[in-house]
Amino acid sequence: MAQDRGGRPFGPIRTDIPEVRKLAAFLRGLVRDSGRSLESLTGPLGVSTTTIGKYLGGTVPKEGFVTALVAATSDSHADRRRALILLRAALDPAPVRLPDRPRTARALESDAQLIDAYQRLTRAQDQRDELRDTAENYGRLVVVLWTMVHFLQRRVDGLTRERTALLAARADEPRLERTRRDLAHTQGQERRAVARLGGAQEMRRRAEDMLAQVMDQIGRLTEELEELRADAGLGPEGEQDRDRAPATVRPPVDDAVTADIDRALSRADEISAESARTLERIGRELDEPAPAVAATAAEAPGRAALPLPGVRAEVVLLHAEADTLWAEWVEWLLTAARLAVLRHPLDGTPEPYGQLPAVLLWSAAARDSRVQGGGQEAAADRAEAPVVLRLDGTPWRAPGVSLPLDGLSEAAAIDAVRAVLGLEEAPPAPQEGRPRFPGAVPDIRKLPTRNGAFTGRTEELALLRARLRGSAPGGVPGARQVHAVVPSVQTAYGLGGVGKTQLVLEYAHRFGSDYDLVWWIDAEQPNLIVYSLAELAGHLGVLPDGAGTGVAEAADLALQALGRGPRRWLLIFDNADEPEPVRPYLPTGSGHVLITSRHQSWNRRARLEVSVFTEAEAVQHLLRRVPGLARADAAEVAGAVAHLPLAVEIAASWLAETDMPVASYVEALNEQATRGLGATTPEDYPAPLNTTWQISLARLREMSPSSVRLLQVCSFMAPEPISLRLVYSDQMFAALLPYDEELRDRLMMGRVLHGVRRFALAKVDVGDGSLQVHRLVQAVVRDGMTLQEADETRHTVHRLLVGLRPDVGDTDDPANWPDFDRIWPHLAPSAADTCDEPDTRQLLIDRVRYLWQRGDLPRAERLARELAEGWGDRLGEDDRQVLQVRLQLAGVLRSQGRFTECLALDEDVLERQRRTRQEDHPQTLRTAGSVAADLRSLGRFQEALELDTETGAMMREQLGDDSPETLALAHNRALDLHVTGDYAASRELNEEVSGSFSVVLGPRHPQTLASRAALAGDLRALGDYSGSVALLRELQEESGESRPDPAALGRATSLALSLRRAGFAAEAHELARSTHDAYRDHHGDTGPGALACTLALASAYAAEGEPGAALDLTSAMLGRLSEVLGSRHPSTLICAHNHAIHLRHDSRLREALIAARSTWQALRSVLGEQHPYALIAGVTLANTLGETGEAAKAVRFTTRCLDRLAERLSGEHPDVLATRANLAVAVRELGRTDEADALRDAAVAGLARILPREHPWLYAAGAGRRIDRDLEMFPL
Repeated sequence: MAQDRGGRPFGPIRTDIPEVRKLAAFLRGLVRDSGRSLESLTGPLGVSTTTIGKYLGGTVPKEGFVTALVAATSDSHADRRRALILLRAALDPAPVRLPDRPRTARALESDAQLIDAYQRLTRAQDQRDELRDTAENYGRLVVVLWTMVHFLQRRVDGLTRERTALLAARADEPRLERTRRDLAHTQGQERRAVARLGGAQEMRRRAEDMLAQVMDQIGRLTEELEELRADAGLGPEGEQDRDRAPATVRPPVDDAVTADIDRALSRADEISAESARTLERIGRELDEPAPAVAATAAEAPGRAALPLPGVRAEVVLLHAEADTLWAEWVEWLLTAARLAVLRHPLDGTPEPYGQLPAVLLWSAAARDSRVQGGGQEAAADRAEAPVVLRLDGTPWRAPGVSLPLDGLSEAAAIDAVRAVLGLEEAPPAPQEGRPRFPGAVPDIRKLPTRNGAFTGRTEELALLRARLRGSAPGGVPGARQVHAVVPSVQTAYGLGGVGKTQLVLEYAHRFGSDYDLVWWIDAEQPNLIVYSLAELAGHLGVLPDGAGTGVAEAADLALQALGRGPRRWLLIFDNADEPEPVRPYLPTGSGHVLITSRHQSWNRRARLEVSVFTEAEAVQHLLRRVPGLARADAAEVAGAVAHLPLAVEIAASWLAETDMPVASYVEALNEQATRGLGATTPEDYPAPLNTTWQISLARLREMSPSSVRLLQVCSFMAPEPISLRLVYSDQMFAALLPYDEELRDRLMMGRVLHGVRRFALAKVDVGDGSLQVHRLVQAVVRDGMTLQEADETRHTVHRLLVGLRPDVGDTDDPANWPDFDRIWPHLAPSAADTCDEPDTRQLLIDRVRYLWQRGDLPRAERLARELAEGWGDRLGEDDRQVLQVRLQLAGVLRSQGRFTECLALDEDVLERQRRTRQEDHPQTLRTAGSVAADLRSLGRFQEALELDTETGAMMREQLGDDSPETLALAHNRALDLHVTGDYAASRELNEEVSGSFSVVLGPRHPQTLASRAALAGDLRALGDYSGSVALLRELQEESGESRPDPAALGRATSLALSLRRAGFAAEAHELARSTHDAYRDHHGDTGPGALACTLALASAYAAEGEPGAALDLTSAMLGRLSEVLGSRHPSTLICAHNHAIHLRHDSRLREALIAARSTWQALRSVLGEQHPYALIAGVTLANTLGETGEAAKAVRFTTRCLDRLAERLSGEHPDVLATRANLAVAVRELGRTDEADALRDAAVAGLARILPREHPWLYAAGAGRRIDRDLEMFPL
């Protein structure tokens, strides 16, 4: 085997292309003759030995690599010129002509399997080399960091001794200040080094595990390859890459101990991040299934069916306009084979092509194309003996060669087409801008059913396609996204019915294979767009399944995913009105957006004006829809309806369903138009629609009054698809029964639906399970009703919607959300807010709560205020439902952190309820619980506990122990116990409540999740850090990770806190950072949850030795909290306490002492002297006193706090043991060494019993370091 001078085997050249083999052999010769090893070339070439070996093994390199390698191995200009000539040839090798007799399908399949096996083995070998490099990098990093930790530990000890001596002497203040700064800085470096050491050890283990997995894979693939070679009659592979040696890894940090520590740690971070990215990428590759071997086509004919001429020969490509995407793909394939393609649509003007070879794309669309002479015969006449590529099951019966492509993968289709056409194997075609394979379907797709009767619009579709691809006037060449807004030509007048929706729908179906994602959004009600985008987020995989996903946040995540992803996508916003409400939902990125609109304001973007049918298109549509209709009659009908597409379709349905002669129908149209001249018609629809629909409605009223009534009901609902579940509901049967007694048999609903469908008055999609009435049909039907009829029909719709409301539970239960999602679109069109029926008003209260619980706070507040004001004027301020909606409004305000405003509103509602209803009524008690939540949010913890205790007892008496309302108040009382410092009682109550919630509501109900999350907080407060982590991870798995709704983000913050307490500082830091980003991106950074997360992130920075970053966060928070909540609010004081710790770590001791003392005093006053937070603040003050040389005071403070903490918590609580370790440090500073040793040993022994060996507190206690206990925000 050929080797480099370093003894490393080059390995075989893996390519059959002669030009590439020559280049690889020449470059190998240069390396060998130069006497340089591959390792020595990594510097000059700037790539790893793995990459060098790949290029020397048959992969075509870039020009920069070739010129650099020649410069590093040869001084000859001739060698450089020779290498570049060989590179040019390798980039554009000569085509290899297939033999006259193509290989069998079995041989092709065997080749494909061998190639696939080689590719998978090569990839596994590359992964092996990278993982070896990564594992060695981490190994060296562990050694360097271990040495660094010991060096820093000794340096901290020395600086501590120096500081103690200087404090005793009090003679050299400047030197003392320098020593303090150096000590604080070195301690921060020590914490960083310890954290990175643990992370490097974990990542090295992960790399070694993955390497073992890959080595096992290489063994299996090697055996598979040998078997395939034997089956193919080939000998064993003599020079496999089994012996490829891993690249030598230079030490990541040179002389790190003596070099600058900060720079060394930063370099360690860079190496660790780069290696982590390698592990993440290979981990994803290992999770992917092995690529399947492409299916081969049926055996090719014995000779090439189309003996095409040589280079740049011309070939005609015939196709229907509907098959444009197939034509683009076949053209790309032929062009890659160096043929000049003349594309010609069958729908266009016939052109004889004489003796030119031709390829015909055959499909149902091609069969139905408007060609002279008709269909198949005319297509065959376009060229002599075309080769036919069949795209669907449409039969081809003319003589000649035909090849079916439907059902083939792209690779199989390419092989089949090349074989049947006798094409040469061409070099790989450029991938940039290549068309997608039309036989594929988008990975994600949501579209209405295709209109099988779509007619014409050839020019509009072609122009729309060109604009979106950036190649026509009005498009944006090179742009990644174009908004093609499709208003009618009468936009200024609001005219509809010209076929905007049908045009865009046809585009989406016709060119859908060119996208990875196609998504249709009904945009007539802009406030419902977020729900469609939220649904898309689930399909994109942005949000895992689980409860509680915020609608607005999910929609935002979907837009972000579209904006940053490489996938090609198409979003359609159908029937958008004003631009401003829709504009926030227009994504950026590598996709296309289509908008249909009647509004002229959209003309600021690229416009495609859609007019009425041409006469030819209108006639063609009528001829297709009405068999036997004469062309002259079709032209007369088309003229009578002014070629308006929707009117043409209604006329076609009428003529197809009735026996009325054309002349009589035209006469009826003219008469109806004359009668309508004096009538007032809505501006939304043109006269031709009015005349055609009036005739159809009149006939339908005679044939099926129940069908007309169904249209009337649907005309007061949203114009988007209506679930057939609603149509078949008991309420709908009750509404239609007075119009048709036969509906007592439910099977007869099918006849009602057929009635509205037969005259094109509605679209029934059985596959999608929906009924849709065009908005213009709705306008015509509403216009034909009296005011009383309209009012009665609206109330019928209200009763239908009430009937859809779930029988069990409400909007708090995610299982009910699909049912509510069927209700929401129809509330506004039916004017539900004006209804006087309580059940209908309850739906609107449900809507407010739904928006609140899913995190859409601005819209929830806006709707609640509108309802409270409107209902208050009509029903009075003391009305039961007015008070209910105001209670929901208060909850929305609390979630926004507006506690004072919320309390005033809740107290007013409670006072009114107590005056008008019984004090122990469940609704009154529910409001009292809301008042208690407000008190707790304002820091009035004892008042909240007393009110929740009293209210919970009354609710238990009214509804029983296991009522969800009773359990909710018990959950609130547990929160009260926690914030007042009684963690054990809180845990006991939360254990009971969470178990009951799980039984009553289910384990994944939001209330259950909230109660279990509160229990995890109790465990953390009680020192059971591992138990808290385990419970929160369990909740994360059950409810889905990384979701941006407030509840999930709150649990993520709690997990970050527990992870850090448990000693996993790096993971905690990353989780806190990502959660903080999610809060900022989706909810802003001012809400209670966001502030709690920010404080957790600041502490995570401090734990990683970055007090400056921590101070930046706490400084900003302090100002905001003081302004909004006041300087003595518990949240403000908690932030001030942590800020004092960060000041001390940043060597700002005087500021730290002032902050620590004032915070301790305020917390004692607000929470009480015995509250754990006040005692911990005392420990922090003691630590600061010790750092400033007040050792005696530090001992007194620490001793006092230690005794009280042990009483309040337990002697084995980590906070108590950490305080004992701090006392040991203070005592040692007084010179009482023996006592200090005893205290330290007791603290270390206790901590070792409850914390993992690598925990920072255990290390600090053993090393004689002070331990700081930061505070976390209370669960409000």
